[in-house]
Amino acid sequence: LSTGLDRNLRLVQIAVVFAGILLAMVLFGLVRTFTRRALLPLAELENATTRIGGGDFDARVDILRDDELGRVGQAVNEMATQLEAARNELEAKVADRTQRLEELQQQLVHSTKMSALGRLVGGVAHEINNPLTAIRGFAELTAMELEARGDDSARSVQRLRHVLDQTERCQRIVEDLLQFTRRHGPMQGPASL
Repeated sequence: LSTGLDRNLRLVQIAVVFAGILLAMVLFGLVRTFTRRALLPLAELENATTRIGGGDFDARVDILRDDELGRVGQAVNEMATQLEAARNELEAKVADRTQRLEELQQQLVHSTKMSALGRLVGGVAHEINNPLTAIRGFAELTAMELEARGDDSARSVQRLRHVLDQTERCQRIVEDLLQFTRRHGPMQGPASL
């Protein structure tokens, strides 16, 4: 009876060892499956979000599953696409605004130059008009005195008339310059930036 019992005990021990080995193999398979199904996709998600956070909007998650991890992967891919589109739109707006600012700066420089030119011409015109007015006045007075005296110096009167014509011409040139600066003077008012 003891040999039969020893033998049964031995068989039970062997069965327990085999069951333990089988249980360890099943647990190993479950852990390996869990690792492949859960942890590796999480690592891929982490890698993709880190790259996207660093500005690499071409990074995508390759999780083709129909569970929570698959949906999170799709959401990360959609987010990357939307971020890339937003960045491209922002870059286009920045380029457009930069170009507009450069144009406005050129207009401002041109306006400043024209304003300075207008002030210069106005000052020159004033300085030229003062002596021209005196020359013209003295020439007119002298011509009237010669004519009133009946002085027959037609040549002198003719020369004075020539001086008067030339002073008139100079005054027209000065007036044209002033008109030019008024026409192209600086425009003051609100501007859209």
